[in-house]
Amino acid sequence: MIEFRGWRHMQTIVGHGRRSLMAIFCVVLMSFAYTQARAVTRAWLDRSEVMVDQPVVLNIETDQGGPVTPDYTPLRSDFEISDPFRNQRYENINGRSRSSTVFGMVLRPVREGHVSVPSLKVGGESTEILSLTVLPAAQASSTGPADQVVLETEVDDDNPYVQQTVSVVVRLSFAVGIASGQLELPVPDGAILRQIGDDVQSSRTINGRRYLSIERHYLLIPESSGALTLPAPRFEGQSQDLYNRWDFFSSNDLQARGRPMTLQVRALPAQAPQPWLPLHDLELRYAHSPVGRMVAGESMTLGVEMTARGAAREQFSEWPLLTVSGAEVFPEPVEYSDSFVDGSQQLRMIRKYSVVPNAAGTLAIPGMQMAWWDTGRGEARISRLPDLNVQVTPGTGLATLPVVPASVTASSPAQGAVVPLAATASAASGPLWKILSIVMACLWLLTMLAWWWQSRRKNGNAVDAGGWAGSTGAQVRTRADLKRALDAGELGGVGDVLRQMHDPVLPDLDALMAELADPEQRASIERLRRARWGDGDVPAARNALREAFRKGPEWVPEGDESTTDIPSLPPLYPRR
Repeated sequence: MIEFRGWRHMQTIVGHGRRSLMAIFCVVLMSFAYTQARAVTRAWLDRSEVMVDQPVVLNIETDQGGPVTPDYTPLRSDFEISDPFRNQRYENINGRSRSSTVFGMVLRPVREGHVSVPSLKVGGESTEILSLTVLPAAQASSTGPADQVVLETEVDDDNPYVQQTVSVVVRLSFAVGIASGQLELPVPDGAILRQIGDDVQSSRTINGRRYLSIERHYLLIPESSGALTLPAPRFEGQSQDLYNRWDFFSSNDLQARGRPMTLQVRALPAQAPQPWLPLHDLELRYAHSPVGRMVAGESMTLGVEMTARGAAREQFSEWPLLTVSGAEVFPEPVEYSDSFVDGSQQLRMIRKYSVVPNAAGTLAIPGMQMAWWDTGRGEARISRLPDLNVQVTPGTGLATLPVVPASVTASSPAQGAVVPLAATASAASGPLWKILSIVMACLWLLTMLAWWWQSRRKNGNAVDAGGWAGSTGAQVRTRADLKRALDAGELGGVGDVLRQMHDPVLPDLDALMAELADPEQRASIERLRRARWGDGDVPAARNALREAFRKGPEWVPEGDESTTDIPSLPPLYPRR
């Protein structure tokens, strides 16, 4: 009996043990199922050690349902972030399907030392904190033999004036083959930077070693005075064996980083001429001048060529007027050509004029002049063309009338006056004169129509080399053009776009202010004019324009005859 009872007791204990094991097994299965059902979010870096300004990729994977996006805001304190991406991933493991989303972001550390990638919130989950070691450029491990890639930056003036055009050259020299790569120069704060022209290839020798070089040219325009830091250029690419270009598996990573530069930008001088035109040099010459004698009533071509070093096109949106007493003058559109000479941007402009003398005699053509600021000498200068005196002979059927001398003004009509072409018709008689007059009038009308049509085609086909640099053509502009002008254009270009957004196109800024219904927009136009030609506070004027024209210009309704009082400007301020 004792043994029997003991056996029954042992069976009872074993039965209880089996039930306990079964309960534990069920709890483990439930925990595993809960873990599988619960969303999983993780983050990792593609490398654990980089140098300052070297890219590192942050990956974030989550299988949460619904639209979720990581909050990258905590990264901005220690990294420059760019190039986000998103991929969808599908997996099938042991008959069970699983979908997840992978987010990515390219990070560039801005400081040395041990930098932590903070925890990021992704929907209802958060990532773990990651650690990254950031080395200075001098201590970073090389990705290839030393001096394979050399990156240099040059400027033509490290002490420019505000709103002066500075030519920047970034030169990449390499002694190995490059299969692919990307060269970039970040835009500095408080300045406009745009690439001009195409890359120039050449070869050079550095320390007895031969390099191939690629030069890239930029235009830098400081918007305010003070210290301006030009960031270091960066290059990232893949090397390739120069002697075996088909071996794609032997390529190595190439990375190079230049040195940042600091420019000391000088303020607008007190004695600077208006409009403000800082240049290295400015030359004027006659590209086309009268040869022999002119004939009254017939057109003559006069061409003026202007060559400016250290200039941008938008600085010459307004040409000096050519007024000839005793003749009609019809200007043609300006022809531009850019080149890079001795490390500086050189702008060549030609403008042709059709001059039609009204009568016979001596026609005095005053020489054009332009005031500018010599950035090398630090003084105001004036470039002039010599005056021209051309003998005009009578035309067929025209009476010989003297040309009014340049000294005669409108207040002294007793000393002589220019008799218009229409007035001479009354002195002539006979059907021949009438026929000639009709023919000349028709030819003149056809010439004007052809000139107008040609100018419209040129303006319509004009394309900006730098993405947006302003336009003087009378073409319809949109809010997209206005946004590009506010983001990257000159202040003069912003005014041109606003004038061309109105139908019909407005002639100047005064007419623009009269057509704007919003007082804040009118005030921003006034700040534009003062910043461009007065106090030089360009960033504040640009911010005011962005805020005022965020939703586009608000025009005065048609039929509203009420006008807005526009304060008169001092004489130094130009009307455009």
